[in-house]
Amino acid sequence: MSPAGRWHEFISPRTPVRQKAVEESTHTYDLAHSFALFWGFYPRSDQLRLQLLYEFDAPKLTAVTAGIFLIVGLLQIAIIVAYSASPFAIAASAYLILESVYRLYRAMVLHEAAGSIVGYIFRLVIRPPN
Repeated sequence: MSPAGRWHEFISPRTPVRQKAVEESTHTYDLAHSFALFWGFYPRSDQLRLQLLYEFDAPKLTAVTAGIFLIVGLLQIAIIVAYSASPFAIAASAYLILESVYRLYRAMVLHEAAGSIVGYIFRLVIRPPN
């Protein structure tokens, strides 16, 4: 027998049921990665589940979303100082900055996912895929 004949690969076509399952799985995988930036805000348990199911890089996206909030908080502080806004605005900005620093520490130093309060609000509107 020739060496080429021993390594011949046999590919069988998918059944319609198997094809539908593959298409649904691919659609869910694509959906999970399309909303990846939002998942970085979600509670830690959701991020870890998505990481296991859909190869979601939870610590990296936690760091990205925390960085976005840190920039927003710093810009708010700059605007508050420039326009002498109310103390309530300072409290909101301080919270954003403190939460972002904590989440950046968890993501970049400890390599762990960390959720945000905003993630709980997003979760009411956009549910992560199962």
